[in-house]
This record gives sequence, structure tokens and C-alpha cells, in this order.
Amino acid sequence: MAVYFVVLIAGAKSSSERILFLLVPVIEKIMALTSSQIKFSYGNCFLCRKYITFYWQKRKLTENSSIRVRFAPSPTGFMHLGGLRTALFNKLFAVKYSGKFILRIEDTDKSRVQPYAKEDIIESLHWCGLTPDESPLAGGNYGSYIQSERRSLYSLIAQKLIDEGFAYRCFCSLERLNVLRSEQIRRNEPQRYDNRCRNLSQREVAENLAASLPYTIRFKTDDSPINVNDIVYGSSTFNSLNSDGDFIIMKSDGMPVYHLANVIDDHYMEISHVIRGVEWLNSTPKHLLLYKALNWSPPQFAHLPLLLSSSGGKLSKRSPEFSLVGRVRSLRKAGYLPSAVLSWLTSTGGGLSHDDNFSCKQIRDLEFSELVSRFELSNVSRHNAQLSVDMLKTCGQLHFDKAINNALDYCLTHQKQNKLATYKTPQILNTIKEYLQSNVENLSISISHSAQDDLDMLKRLHLLKGRVQCLNDLINSDNGFLFIWKSPDLVTFEHKIASSNFIKLTLQDMLKIFSCFIEEVDFILRNERLKNNIDVTSETITTCLQNVSQRSGVKQNIVMHLIRLGLTGHEVGSPVVELIQLLTIPKAANRISKLYGFLSRSCASESNEAL
Repeated sequence: MAVYFVVLIAGAKSSSERILFLLVPVIEKIMALTSSQIKFSYGNCFLCRKYITFYWQKRKLTENSSIRVRFAPSPTGFMHLGGLRTALFNKLFAVKYSGKFILRIEDTDKSRVQPYAKEDIIESLHWCGLTPDESPLAGGNYGSYIQSERRSLYSLIAQKLIDEGFAYRCFCSLERLNVLRSEQIRRNEPQRYDNRCRNLSQREVAENLAASLPYTIRFKTDDSPINVNDIVYGSSTFNSLNSDGDFIIMKSDGMPVYHLANVIDDHYMEISHVIRGVEWLNSTPKHLLLYKALNWSPPQFAHLPLLLSSSGGKLSKRSPEFSLVGRVRSLRKAGYLPSAVLSWLTSTGGGLSHDDNFSCKQIRDLEFSELVSRFELSNVSRHNAQLSVDMLKTCGQLHFDKAINNALDYCLTHQKQNKLATYKTPQILNTIKEYLQSNVENLSISISHSAQDDLDMLKRLHLLKGRVQCLNDLINSDNGFLFIWKSPDLVTFEHKIASSNFIKLTLQDMLKIFSCFIEEVDFILRNERLKNNIDVTSETITTCLQNVSQRSGVKQNIVMHLIRLGLTGHEVGSPVVELIQLLTIPKAANRISKLYGFLSRSCASESNEAL
């Protein structure tokens, strides 16, 4: 069972208390198995009353309690961007004040739970580096961290509220509630429960229970105004007359609604600050009423503004950018660096302090540790945050370039100082190599982790500065970078040559151009005796291409088109000199050599057919 039983047993002062807590798991198991048929009575069970009273005493917030925050998503689908931002702000706050960041899975609404969702939430947090200190995976002293496994605790608290007069059983059928709602709409009245079952006598309640009538449990409200103090939105007063009336805290299936489970878990997990979306601000008065009834000190609240689409509307599946950025898995699939995503979210949601030497534009380039040092809940804007995909791309480009620069400096330093024994492949290279292996079939490069191979790869990536926003840009054939990792298909080359409106060359002309290119490259490599073949200058490559044009007798622009098509599979794209630098000149020569062999065989085949 939950870890806290072990903790409490160890701290029990008497043998009777030890026996009590040894029996609690058995009681919980019985309640879990029978709760749908039998309503466990807290008021008539001394053991439960003893347990829950002792448990409250152990779990009350102390005056010197540390910072403890939680991210509490419902596993109803793939993790969305708004959830990631909430998790980020909780994590930033916890790290800044040396607190704990807790992941709690709120799965009490079984009809909406998706089997893949919990794993996706955990993987998304791990991908972004927002690792929880306590979670279903990591465990902790305040578990279980899955609400459906805490069901018996909710039942005990609900029964306590009934016994102390703060709640009651409601036997109203769904049909009656629908009729009530329809009538209120017809009369243009507020839609709220009319509290009919609040005044049922004990005899009526007993008769209904004996008849096995289904019931919910409702919490009693009054007309008193409720004041909510929020770190972001300040002080607000809510009028109970505009509320839902006596609201449900336990459903007829014995599962708690969000309000009750949330309050109970936040209390027992000693949450000091509740940082969540502003959509829950209107529910906070209900939570404060529950805290007051249970004589618990509420945590501090900080509600985050909504995350809107670029058009200013709700970020939904109908939003044009939802497929690109609406879910965390979409960002992962596109290959955005986690640091870029986190900077983007903070730059759109506020929370960072500014000074005269720090501009909003600089936020886009900050690493997590820098975000932590500048983060303050009081700086979170009250205005809804409007997404900008262009800003995400800017963050992506800045963080990619920064990561490549840092990795290149690291590799060069180890090489110059001859520290190869302590060399480790930089994380950005591991990430890129894993992405290439997962997304590109038939890679034409070897994925190794030697210092020299890493350095060669980093020098090539450095040439792409300012042009890569996410890892998908490295393999997207539209932007022309896929050729670096994958050789174009030889048969496709032949078809493109045949359909080209620009390259009108005979087979012999193409063979001549390729032969001259191979010879020129061989001359460069033999005469310059290059140790690091990626460092061929652009001037040297330009001279090479000019010589190919002169020797073959073909115009230079035609030569460029043919070489580009042979190297990349595209007639248009980046300058050929740059393409050769990205490939390295030996690899470029190797591709042209394969094409030369392919065309030579085609030429021989045509000759044989002519005979």
C-alpha cells in the first residue's frame, strides 16, 4: 500500500498504534473491493476514526513547511502545450526556492481516461527535463501519486464531512436534475441545484439507503461572499449566490469529483503553492470552503493566464497551428530542442524579471538555469498569452545554433589539449544522431561516436547556422538538407535528367563532366595532403568547378546544375560550393563516382543494344 503507512508505523509511539496502521491496508483493500455496494460509515467505525484523526495530525502543514508544488494532469489524451507550460512554471518555482516538484495523476473520471495518456505525460516531462521529485514512477513519502489508488481516503473524508454537518447525501435522479435545469432556463434563472435533499430527515435517508437508491454527496454552501487571494490575479470576491448551489463532491460510483480529491491530495501531500490554469480560478471558492470545513490551512494560489492561438481564440484542434504545436509529441516529432520549447513558453507567458540590460528578445536564448534565476510568480502576466509559431522557430534556431557552437568549442578544446581520453560525445550530437537513425532510412553516413567523426559532423552542422529551427529541418527534402545524410537514388537521378528543361546533355557529356570532377578532386586531395578534409576552402572548390567547366567544354552554370543534381537529387538549392563543403569533398567525389559508374553501365547497355 502507500508508503506513508510505513512512515507512520515507524513513528507510532505505542503498540496499539502500530497494530492500527498494520490493519489500515486491509481496511483500504476491503473498502476498494466493496465501495460500489457498501457505504463505509466513518461515524460508526472507531478504527477508521482513530486512523483518520491520527493521520490528519501527522499531515497538517507546519509553519516552516518547505515549498512543494504539483503538476496534476488528467490522463485523458496526449499532453497538450498548456499542460507543459503549467508543469514548467511549477518546476521553475520549485527549483528557484529549493522545493519539490510533484507529479500527480488525476484519473478519477474513468470515462475519459485514455490508456496511453499517463505514459505520454511522463515521457513529455522527461523529454523537457522537467523531472518530478515525486511521482508514480519515482515514488515518494506522500503516495500514492495516482488518485484512483487513494479512493478510500476520499470516502473517509466525505463521510467525515457528512458526520459533521458540512455535506449530505443527494438522491436526486438525473431525470429530475435535467427537468430542474430546463425549468430554470425557461424562467431565465441561474442554473443551480435547489438543495432539495439537504433537508431530508434521518429516517428518509435511512429508507433511501435501505432501498439501495443511488446517491451523490453534496457539500453545503451558503450565501456568504468568498474572497480569493491569488499571487497573479490579486484579490477577488466571489458571490455564492451565483454559484452552483450545493455542489457534488462524491459521484454515485463512489469516486470523488475534482474539487474534493484536489483539496484532499493537496493537503496530505503538503502542497504549499497551487500553480494552475486560470480556468480553475472560479472553482477556488469551492476549494476554500472545503478547506474551511476540514479546518485545514489552504495553500497559496497562483493561476496562469490562458494560452491562446495566434488568432486570439482558444487553442483547439481547429486552430491552424494545433497540429504543429498543440501537443508536446508534435514538438518532439518535429525535433525542437527542449530548451527552445521552454524558452518559447516563458517568453509567451511572462514570469521573468527584467532589468535595463535585459530585453524580452533575450528570453528566447535562455537555458533552464537562467530561466530559474529570473523567474518570479508575481511577474506572470494577467493577460492571456498568444502563441506565435514564428517565435518558436526563432527560439529553435537560436538554441540549435548555440548548442552546436558550444559542442564545437568543446570538441576543439579536447582536440587541442589532447584530452581525448576524457572526451564524451556532446548531448546535442547524441540527440541529432538518434533523430537521424529514427527518421531516415538507408543513412549514407556512419553514426559513430569518435572524437574526429563528431568534430567533422559539428563543422558541417556549423555551416547551417541560422537555417535550422528544428531537427526535422535537417531531414526535410524540401529545404535541401536531406542529401547530407542520405544519397539520392540513382534511378531517380536518371529520370530527373530525362525530364529536365535545363540540363540538355548527352550521356557522354555527363560522363565527361563527372570524370573531370573526380580528377580535379583527386588532384586537390593529393596536392594539399589534407588531414581534415572538411576544411577545404570555398576558393579551392570554386577553382575546381571552373576547371571542370573548362576541361569538359560545358558552360559553368550547366555544370553546376548537373553536379547539384548528382549530389542532392535537386536542380535548385544552395550554392554548389556550399553543398560540397556540407558533404566534405571526398564524400562529394564518392557520390559522383557512383553516378559515373551507373551512367557508364547505362552507356554500355545502350551500346550493346545498338549492336
